[in-house]
Amino acid sequence: MTIAWLALAMSGAFFAAWMKPVLPNGEWFIAHRILMAGSLIVGVLGFILPFIAHARSPTPGLISFSSDGKNTAHFIIGFIIMALHIANPIIAIFRCNPKGEK
Repeated sequence: MTIAWLALAMSGAFFAAWMKPVLPNGEWFIAHRILMAGSLIVGVLGFILPFIAHARSPTPGLISFSSDGKNTAHFIIGFIIMALHIANPIIAIFRCNPKGEK
């Protein structure tokens, strides 16, 4: 999750915000899209792997998956953030053309 957010998502946002003048032929968008897609893939893996690991070996770890562990802020906010992370590319697919009519 750290790699997804700190390395890939921040780099993708950097390309979208600052690299347009440097790479005006659309290369910035290709880099942005690759980094954000990588962020989504790594983020989803980082979200799912603890559940798989817990199902195979249900020993208590750093975050408990018992009924008490599912009520923690980390667990709840993690689900909300992951839903928004997955919704982001879906919203981008249905976004109107920025050069089209308003």
